[in-house]
Amino acid sequence: MEKRSVHIDLSIKGDKSIEGIFEKGLFWDVDPNRIFLKKNAGFIIDRILRWSNIPGTLDKLEEIYPIGKIKRHARAHRDIRSNEVFDILSSRYNIPKKDFLYYRSF
Repeated sequence: MEKRSVHIDLSIKGDKSIEGIFEKGLFWDVDPNRIFLKKNAGFIIDRILRWSNIPGTLDKLEEIYPIGKIKRHARAHRDIRSNEVFDILSSRYNIPKKDFLYYRSF
């Protein structure tokens, strides 16, 4: 399957809303026209990481933000509680599970 690139140049002046970039269901509780890629980067990254078990979400996130920034957010994320998500993030970003803030093995 061909990977569609949506690369957003965050170095340009101004900011761009997430409208039309991410699935609406991921941001069900906010107006996507009021969430901006630069201004609200932390919120966006955290929301996508929480739902990273949905196919394609991390691909799109990586087209917009640097991997290092995504990894920092993954390690410190307070709302990830799913071992499935920890498995995905650990494997994809080569982060030991013990390095996640709230990882607990059961």
